[in-house]
Amino acid sequence: MNILFVDTTNGSDLTGTGSQILPYASIRKAIQNMVSGDQVRILPGTYVETDSVVISGMDGSVFAEYPGTVFIQPEKTTEHQAGLAILDANRFSIYGINVLQAADPSGNLIGIYAEDISTFLAYTCAVSDFEIPSGAGHGIFASGLLGRIEQCRVTNMNCGGGVLYGIRAIGINVIECDVSDLNGTGDCEPCGISEYFPDSG
Repeated sequence: MNILFVDTTNGSDLTGTGSQILPYASIRKAIQNMVSGDQVRILPGTYVETDSVVISGMDGSVFAEYPGTVFIQPEKTTEHQAGLAILDANRFSIYGINVLQAADPSGNLIGIYAEDISTFLAYTCAVSDFEIPSGAGHGIFASGLLGRIEQCRVTNMNCGGGVLYGIRAIGINVIECDVSDLNGTGDCEPCGISEYFPDSG
């Protein structure tokens, strides 16, 4: 397993190597150089990525070096309509990551999105301050066979239509999470936590 470091304050995507001494400046650069099984460790700061942060087809993990001090806020979210998306992995974990709404909120419906992960873990992550004009919104959405969303927080999400989920989990356990301040106008229907376990038989 390799460890790739990211530091928005002191890193560089031009001269950085992903080492602790020469970190990258953006999460996207670290992902471009990530191979399955690697760990991305992110130093404190707000990471204004150009688009959704997407990790697809790779096992591994993304850690906030100090939980609660890393904020991801893309400029836009054209990929999977999510700030952070994890797709098609056998095993993936995210720790201590906060996701804020994109600067361009059009189409930004999901904070953290994880689809088809055999074993998924989101621990002490947070999604907050979303304005969703219409469509089904999610603070955290995850589907898989095993795993858990644990001690995560979703707060201050506002929706103008559709269903607004704080946390929606399919095949994943939700443990000791906090969802608050979900607000809907018009035909929006807020739903705090939704867990569904498909019948394997």
